[in-house]
Amino acid sequence: GGYYGGYGNDVVRCESRDNRSRSCPMNVGRRDGIRLIRQLSDKPCIEGQTWGQTRSGVWVTQGCRAEFATSRSGGRPGGSYGGYPYPAD
Repeated sequence: GGYYGGYGNDVVRCESRDNRSRSCPMNVGRRDGIRLIRQLSDKPCIEGQTWGQTRSGVWVTQGCRAEFATSRSGGRPGGSYGGYPYPAD
């Protein structure tokens, strides 16, 4: 295991051009989530509205352009997702 607490292996840039929808495949395991790590566009990237997760990756629409990474579940408590109990090691 190389690094502590970081992202999954792949960071994927997904860009909606001309406000069109686009989906970008990512290497998502069953227990992984995807999080936006860097927004590149002026248009807002809002989860559930202009971007979201699918089983096989991420989609963007309405001009959202951003970089996404897989986040392994059970990593550091991230703050933004409440409600998942973290197993006590």
